[in-house]
Amino acid sequence: MWLLLSLSAPGLALLGFCAVYWVAVPPQDATSHVTPLHFDFAPAAANTGAKGLPIASVVLRPEFRQFLSATQTARLGVRLLMPEDEANRQAGVFMVRMSAFAVNGTALGVSSALTMLRHRSLLLRNLHTLVLLPALLFGWIEQSQQSVVALFDEFPTLNADLGKVVVTLSAADVHLYSADLLVRLYGSVL
Repeated sequence: MWLLLSLSAPGLALLGFCAVYWVAVPPQDATSHVTPLHFDFAPAAANTGAKGLPIASVVLRPEFRQFLSATQTARLGVRLLMPEDEANRQAGVFMVRMSAFAVNGTALGVSSALTMLRHRSLLLRNLHTLVLLPALLFGWIEQSQQSVVALFDEFPTLNADLGKVVVTLSAADVHLYSADLLVRLYGSVL
């Protein structure tokens, strides 16, 4: 009898903790937001013949601003999916710059960070291609690398008036499969 009671008390405590956690902590989907970025080339200086830099501008919808809470802090970042091609290897290190603007157009902040493809030697690239050759031929996978660039680690959402985000890449010859704006909320939820 005592054995049964001694085992049920921790079980009830664990069940109570899980119930409080389920009610108090929102699910992952409720604390993160992903928006695709579509890059365009900014106009280059006249008569230079060079391409401008890739730039993406995202105007955040009112539903997104309701997603921001006054009791939380946001982490803003960019996720880049880049092919492992020669152009990206030659591009090397490049800068990702994010500018945040309020709904009325005033600047809230600017942040920059460096990123690049992770280096793989020629031998490693060839072995990787050889091992994954059937999946590559049938199109089930592609040779790419994902780079997540954290730009604002603690962006205060106290006024929740974030209305526009502009992302610029410092290299005009970077190839991308896709890019996403990542917003992750953390902080007090109770």
